[in-house]
Amino acid sequence: MHWEKRVTNSIELLQQNAESIELIIVNDGSSADLSLSFVTIKNKIKNSIIISYNQNRGKGYAIREGIAAATGDYIVYTDIDLPYTNNSVQKIIDSLVNDKYDIAIGVKDQNYYRGVPLFRTGISKILRGLSTLLLGLKNTDTQCGLKGMTKQASSVWAEGVIDHYLFDLEAIYKAEKKGYKIIGVPVTLREGVKFSTIKGKVIVTELRNFIRLTIKQKRDHK
Repeated sequence: MHWEKRVTNSIELLQQNAESIELIIVNDGSSADLSLSFVTIKNKIKNSIIISYNQNRGKGYAIREGIAAATGDYIVYTDIDLPYTNNSVQKIIDSLVNDKYDIAIGVKDQNYYRGVPLFRTGISKILRGLSTLLLGLKNTDTQCGLKGMTKQASSVWAEGVIDHYLFDLEAIYKAEKKGYKIIGVPVTLREGVKFSTIKGKVIVTELRNFIRLTIKQKRDHK
């Protein structure tokens, strides 16, 4: 299934349980010609916004751009290939709307890791351990690519400075410090999801970002 078809199908299903859904897609400097895909989406989903820019700035930057454009009371974000089931997305929404949490973060269980390459699994578990040990986080599964928040709580993302993968960790760290009500929501990968290879350059960059957060945490406690 082409990604634009998956997007429109997913939004149409979610709209059955919501008064209105605003779809925002951020094209983070992709070199591919996505113009026809964007036309298809806008024709199918009337309340949709496409944000594009030429230079790749990183996932964290792209998420902040999308959040800044959002006008609703609740915001949910995920990757463009929609790696999680619709039921997982709906549970995130319900946690915000019905259970009145400020932030709902997807949580990976052991079943999730069965479909994840061993190297990525190791990196994820090491990061979770360090997040508790060095940052004192209560919500350590920060890197799951499905999260939701109220418009007010989205300010912790808007204030972020990390442009790449640890932007989530930065946001959850700030959210806990500000006392936002956070819940972890078990999520499920859809069938057929494929993971990209983590490059060494990315690991080095994110290690530096983690060190910066750790230094900030130490300063905050002085």
